[in-house]
Amino acid sequence: MQRINQNMTGYRMPAYIEEILTENYCKNFVRMSIIRDSGNYSFSYKPAGLIRLDPASMGLYDKLLLIRNLISLSENTSDHLIDAESYLLEPELVYAKGGNVDINSLKLLYYPDVKNWNSGTK
Repeated sequence: MQRINQNMTGYRMPAYIEEILTENYCKNFVRMSIIRDSGNYSFSYKPAGLIRLDPASMGLYDKLLLIRNLISLSENTSDHLIDAESYLLEPELVYAKGGNVDINSLKLLYYPDVKNWNSGTK
């Protein structure tokens, strides 16, 4: 099974977010595991069956649908106590089943927006 790994330092993730992500309580994020060692984090994502979307290759309708559905996903993550301002939303972090942009196919890789965390907004 393919895995995607990311490492980061200088960040402290709240324990409740760690639990929400690793227990997959919020289904909008790609399944992941987190290893924490002092101020170092290792994120390991399990995108089984998901592919990274390439907005540059999409038609206008699919791009607009993607934007609408990403807004809905962000609202849903807030319902699970993970505000959209706390994680990055970049094209390389958006995955989907079969490349579909419908709401039920989309998943995000959770990667903290360190600028927001370090600026005192969190």
